[in-house]
Amino acid sequence: FDKGSSTRMYDAVFQAVDDTGPQSNFRKAVVVATDGADNASTRTLADVTGNALSRNVPVFAIGIGASINRTALEQLAAGTGGLYYEANTSQKSPSRAASSASRARRPGGGPRSP
Repeated sequence: FDKGSSTRMYDAVFQAVDDTGPQSNFRKAVVVATDGADNASTRTLADVTGNALSRNVPVFAIGIGASINRTALEQLAAGTGGLYYEANTSQKSPSRAASSASRARRPGGGPRSP
């Protein structure tokens, strides 16, 4: 398997929005998990956000990897009405998840006691 050296993230997200847009009976959204790199697309960030807005399809971007282009992914998500999340190694660790869960709010709204 040769993964190549080109990344066409904007072209892929543009196509995903095109494929999702006509689905009228479903809640629409595109989720993209990437490092945010793009070095070969014919489409631009502006093309993707314009297409997503015109079709009412928010893009939720998940930044993955050691070298994430946060700026591009944040702009992609914010420009389409979606959200940006980051899933780096430290955020995925079980101890981090357990720590976050222990600080969660109670149903009544107050913080949990230690």
